[in-house]
Amino acid sequence: MSSINRKHAIWGERYSQQKLAGECGWTSPDSYKIKKQRLKEVALRYTLPYNVCFLELGCGAGNITSWAAENGWQAIGVDIVPEAISWARERTSSLPNIQFILGDVSNLCELPDNSCDIVFDGDCLHMLFGETRARCLCEVWRVLRPGGIFILGGNVCKEKLKGKITCPDGYFDANTNILVIENRNEYQLRTVTGLIEEIKAAGFDILLVNQLPPRGKAEFIEACLEIDAYKVIS
Repeated sequence: MSSINRKHAIWGERYSQQKLAGECGWTSPDSYKIKKQRLKEVALRYTLPYNVCFLELGCGAGNITSWAAENGWQAIGVDIVPEAISWARERTSSLPNIQFILGDVSNLCELPDNSCDIVFDGDCLHMLFGETRARCLCEVWRVLRPGGIFILGGNVCKEKLKGKITCPDGYFDANTNILVIENRNEYQLRTVTGLIEEIKAAGFDILLVNQLPPRGKAEFIEACLEIDAYKVIS
């Protein structure tokens, strides 16, 4: 089994265990509460069309995608883990304006160009590496309508780190900015400057940047960054 498939299998097992335990999904209720509040602020901050099409990258068990549907948006969630999508579909079977796609966020082939008003990074981008990450950003650009908003963020690492910094079950490699857990590449973080420049390089204009306290206490983490990015109307 490849390292990528092994990681997906581990994620699937985690979802199965969480479902059996009666948990709400990948993360805590407080984390979902923060995400919902951020989307409420987005709805107030920007002029959105009447029939919003919302896409969540890495939707997991569907907590945020279902919230968007319940609030009247046409909601789509994408995740690569079958156990997550199955759980999401099961819990939202009564909602008419929702769709879950089992697929790769770097290849959103089921979605047409210029079809979404909001794309939301559900803690997905930092789980992508190298060319896969770049392809994901290209796909976000493609599926967003001109004037659409890309909502993303997450932890960013400190500048000028060196070597390997140990942490529970692994280490952070400052040369690659990759967090290695149990000998598998788990996350790839950017610095504040690096993440902003990466989004600009993908063709987006930056509308808003919020630098918040980090999630977690790892010594290599600088902050949690929230970014609202904009697909320019040509």
